Amino acid sequence: MQALCDWIQQLQSELADADIRMPVRWLVKPEAAQHLLNRCLPPDTLWLDSGAPSPMTPPPQVMLVRPNQAQHYLGGEHPMLVVDGYSGVDANMLLMLAGTLKPGGIALILLPPACPNCTNGALVRYLSHGQPLPRHSRWIKRLMTLPGSMVMGQPWRLPRRSDPPPPLPPPPMPDAHTLWLITGRRGRGKSTLLARLADQHPAATIVLVTNHTRALNTFQRHLRQLGWQVPDTGVPLFFSKPISGGRTRTLKILPPDAFLAQKPPCELLLVDEAARLTLPVLRKLLQWPVPMALATTLEGYEGAGQGLRLKLTAHLPPGRQLEVLTLTHSRRWAANDPLERWLDNVCLLQSPTPHPPTGPTHISPWHPGEDEDTLQAAWSLLQRAHYQTRPSDLMQLLDRPDQRLWLARTERTVAGVLWTLEEGGLSDPPLHVRGHLAAQRLRQLTGDDAWLKRRSLRITRIAVHPQRQHEGIGTALINTLKETSDVDFLSVSCAAEPRLLRFWEKQGFERIHVGDKPNRASGVPSALLVYDLRT
Repeated sequence: MQALCDWIQQLQSELADADIRMPVRWLVKPEAAQHLLNRCLPPDTLWLDSGAPSPMTPPPQVMLVRPNQAQHYLGGEHPMLVVDGYSGVDANMLLMLAGTLKPGGIALILLPPACPNCTNGALVRYLSHGQPLPRHSRWIKRLMTLPGSMVMGQPWRLPRRSDPPPPLPPPPMPDAHTLWLITGRRGRGKSTLLARLADQHPAATIVLVTNHTRALNTFQRHLRQLGWQVPDTGVPLFFSKPISGGRTRTLKILPPDAFLAQKPPCELLLVDEAARLTLPVLRKLLQWPVPMALATTLEGYEGAGQGLRLKLTAHLPPGRQLEVLTLTHSRRWAANDPLERWLDNVCLLQSPTPHPPTGPTHISPWHPGEDEDTLQAAWSLLQRAHYQTRPSDLMQLLDRPDQRLWLARTERTVAGVLWTLEEGGLSDPPLHVRGHLAAQRLRQLTGDDAWLKRRSLRITRIAVHPQRQHEGIGTALINTLKETSDVDFLSVSCAAEPRLLRFWEKQGFERIHVGDKPNRASGVPSALLVYDLRT
């Protein structure tokens, strides 16, 4: 065991010298892993527990993180992550907390010796009532077989050290007519640029709005370096900096609800991780009549960064134009960081839009384990069609036993995807049912348990390639679903926008209910529609 401890320490030393991080797989019996990790883990290690029972016990010097706690560690820096694969590997947790791993860090993924033919306990939280956990996980197999990770105890060869990134561009100076959106992947310098913007803009009173102050460590550190007086504790946070003439500039950090309620003096409004805000809140902030800049992460666990630009464009107040500054160079770790590259492949974070599919399409059922090219093409369409897509959606796409999918394919690629989930079929449904979202809502609306007893399919996603839309491909996918399904009814829940309602009603779906309150993500109420297959 001492040899493995030495192996970890030597690897971390070389990773730190190269300014990179590394994913490491370890297929090991729990008692052997427990003995080594009790002795070898550095303090401040994060231990990721995905929720399923595990024979492993986190050592006392580590920090145990469960799925509902993961966001509290954003903005921190840690020397090592241990992913307890005996409890499952949750895609959202893995991607979220990988961003806290500093150069020299190892993401150690513990897996049972039976893998890749093993289960993924993390999936249990996402399955509907009555659905069994699959015995074999394609998601776990993906973690193990895609290149880019290292095997515990094996010799290594690290990539050559990459060139340092160029200097950050000067911060944009927003004015009353221009709204700036600063985007980039994690580690690209958004927090640094926000701090420089706050320091260099002529505004005397600045407010930064965020719903997660714990993720602002880098921002606060750079403010200190720029001469601001930054307290160690206190919410709301209040910073100040003396300027010429005996005056003082101030910066206050507030959550969005407090800012909207208090309406504090503000000559410059900054918004951090804007994609995490709901559309109603974002709309209200956009109406603020002061210079404004927003920053957000493009990819990852938030699941909304990729749709933010579209939302901003649609809701800009009159007289304002949107300018986008995208940061591309990695700054917290080297450009050739193995962990980032591996996660890109595993989670399909950088999958390009498929080439424009030409020629006729044919529709057929799809099983996501078929081949990597088809998976990438279909996932790219699904991801771009829905701005709330998360890594856990890919995990479910690979492993859920209660799903049915169809592809509209051309000779070379994918033109459309239809993703449905099985619901109902419960002979004696309990009062509270996990999942079965549409069937359960129909029972609540009517008081009739029959909705949960009948078998149905809920359409959860439909996507058509941007250059093949308005050709009837979406309608053809839905018609195939109607013709081949052996269930009692189909359902779909969507934003109650006129365009979407017209589309679904044109397909023969009956509008059953429209909510009273706006959906937190879309900003409009949700509608529930049903198509009866028994008539």
